[in-house]
Amino acid sequence: MVRLLNIAAILFAGFVTVQGCTHCQCLYNDGSHCCVQELPSGGEADCHALCLKAQQAGPNQFQPGPACNGGGKNTCVSTWNAHGRKKCYGYPS
Repeated sequence: MVRLLNIAAILFAGFVTVQGCTHCQCLYNDGSHCCVQELPSGGEADCHALCLKAQQAGPNQFQPGPACNGGGKNTCVSTWNAHGRKKCYGYPS
């Protein structure tokens, strides 16, 4: 049983490590989370440019919510970390 848990932990750690940067997490000016948006595939990511005018999605994806106003502050996060976070306006549903 312990061996199975060790193997599962190693596989999980490998999965999280390999994920890399797939999403930009746009931040408020104070550094707290505002919203997440997926990086476009097939190119260099510019999270600063994506987050410069980012705003949260409203009640549905087609209505804008509050603006982040973080001046482009961001962090690069994996799909695992982006899951369950508030999405940015225009994020594909």
